[in-house]
Amino acid sequence: MKGLQRSSRENAKLNQWGTMVPDKKPLQAAIHYYPRIYPILVENLQLLSGTGSF
Repeated sequence: MKGLQRSSRENAKLNQWGTMVPDKKPLQAAIHYYPRIYPILVENLQLLSGTGSF
C-alpha cells in the first residue's frame, strides 16, 4: 500500500487547470487490492493479539 501511494505521488502531473494530480493507476490498484486483503489482515491481527490457554 505504501509503495502504491508513493508511486502515485512520484508520477503526479499537472492537469489542465495547473493543479498537481496524483497518478490514478496505482490508486486504482489499491482500491481493488485493499478490500480483499483487509479481512486477512484483521484475522492475523486477532490471532496474534488474542489470549488463549495453553
